[in-house]
Amino acid sequence: MGHGLTQINTDNKKKEMFIFILIISFLLTSCPNPWTRELLMPLFPEYCDICVVTNTATCENAGVETRRCSEYPRHNESIRTVNALGHQGLTPAFAATCTTAGNNEASGTCTRGSCGQTFVGTVIDALEHDYNWIVTTAATYPATSTGTCIRCLDTDTRDTEIGDTGPAGGIIFYVDTGGFNVQESPVGTPSDRVWDTYTAHYLEAAPEDASPEMLRWALTGTTATTTNIGTSAAIGSGRRNTALMFINNDNSPAALACINYRGPNNFDDWFLSSQDEMTQLYYNKGIAGIIIPYTGINTGYWTSTESDSSDSSAFPIAINRPTLQYPSTGKTSSCYIRPIRAF
Repeated sequence: MGHGLTQINTDNKKKEMFIFILIISFLLTSCPNPWTRELLMPLFPEYCDICVVTNTATCENAGVETRRCSEYPRHNESIRTVNALGHQGLTPAFAATCTTAGNNEASGTCTRGSCGQTFVGTVIDALEHDYNWIVTTAATYPATSTGTCIRCLDTDTRDTEIGDTGPAGGIIFYVDTGGFNVQESPVGTPSDRVWDTYTAHYLEAAPEDASPEMLRWALTGTTATTTNIGTSAAIGSGRRNTALMFINNDNSPAALACINYRGPNNFDDWFLSSQDEMTQLYYNKGIAGIIIPYTGINTGYWTSTESDSSDSSAFPIAINRPTLQYPSTGKTSSCYIRPIRAF
């Protein structure tokens, strides 16, 4: 009987030891708990080299980990900073496009834990298209311009407007919905001269002057210098005026500069503007983006219109002055030349 009781006691002690070992194993492998580790450290120092998070990192604030030394007596060492976690679930900053707004900061609501902060950022308005409009269909009215956006390369079409690039590579500065008549090459002798006529709706200015130098309207000693050759001031008359200048003086520097000008796209129908045509160029030069490089107070551009007061005078325009001026000027004086065309 005694032997049996001794065996039972031994078995019970083994069970108790087994249960104790299980409990200790659980405590050692479970989530680190400072008081548990301190309690077990004297018994199991080899298991006590652990990291205890004393300040948990958040989206915006860093955390701190403290390493607890395994040697007895217990002490802490090797404090390590844990970087802030950063917000999650936000839309990153993105650039604005021609058609959609952008944002220069991350935006949205943070989805990390209980953070829930909302960020708006700084909204950047859509840039809108920056079209470079070029006339692509000019045979009928209204002409059609095709625009290619400089930023996104998107394309669109519209009716041609002031400021568009014309068929000849110049700049549109006048539009007439009703149209105006243009007389071009004359046929026949002066007494029975017949002019070819067409209807135009647009005036296009060359992107640069016909010559870097100032030129005369007529040369000394020519018929055009001393005779009123019948020019007009009206819109649509510039081409006929230029032809008359050449007929009466085939060495007219101003007329020849326009007749010989070809422009960016090699067109051969440029002429010297009439007084009213140049007036439109003066008033719309800012809208059309036409560059006038000469800024002197006496800078003038010849028109093809003669002065009524004198057969030997014609009208230039002082295009860089703040007010429109047409001083009657001798035809042998020199001014700059800006060719135009009508279509």
